[in-house]
Amino acid sequence: MIVGLYLTSHLCCCVEIPVGKQVDFDIITVGAGKAGVQVNIHTPSGKTIFANIEETIDGYAAKFTPLETGPHTVDVSFAGQPVKGSPFSTTAIPDPSKAKPLPKADPSKVKAYGPGLEGGTTDKPAEFTIDTREAGQGGLGLTLEGPIEAKIECQDNGDGTCSVRYYPTEPGEYTINITFADKPIKSSPFKAKIVSSKNIDVSGIKCHGQGIEPGNHMHEE
Repeated sequence: MIVGLYLTSHLCCCVEIPVGKQVDFDIITVGAGKAGVQVNIHTPSGKTIFANIEETIDGYAAKFTPLETGPHTVDVSFAGQPVKGSPFSTTAIPDPSKAKPLPKADPSKVKAYGPGLEGGTTDKPAEFTIDTREAGQGGLGLTLEGPIEAKIECQDNGDGTCSVRYYPTEPGEYTINITFADKPIKSSPFKAKIVSSKNIDVSGIKCHGQGIEPGNHMHEE
């Protein structure tokens, strides 16, 4: 029976290790006697790699470098017998230090265009588009101020653009504020002039006289 043999390591199923970076753990064999240690690592592709083993005061130090992403199993044996807890499980992930940094938010590169930014007609939707594809990562903000509160609809197109539609019901000037990463984009706020769709009111016009009223006929000479 082997006594006093245990590991100090980060090898467990809930711990992630970086691909391409050396990881190490200690195998403490105090009180277990003298024998050889073997460490085999099984990769997601089915390959087996071996750890480098170095003797220490308390036992051994094992080192290996994962080269594949995904779950790995680590078999540790002493004197030909698996140690307690073996095989150990861990998951290799891409090295976070080598991840490409996200581009910094740049509100000046947000584009907004469309007729709704300049004007429109009451009781008809005014439309425009916001394009954030070249602006990096950031939150988009939109507010609309006018003579009366207008309904706004925003549709994320899934490609870095957003289609906006608002419904003015009163004529006047509407102010459209667009922000990105909490800062105004270029040309914001926009001023849209909304005119009435009822520029001509025919309800008060009356017609009367010969030719249009019943009983009135023009006499031929």
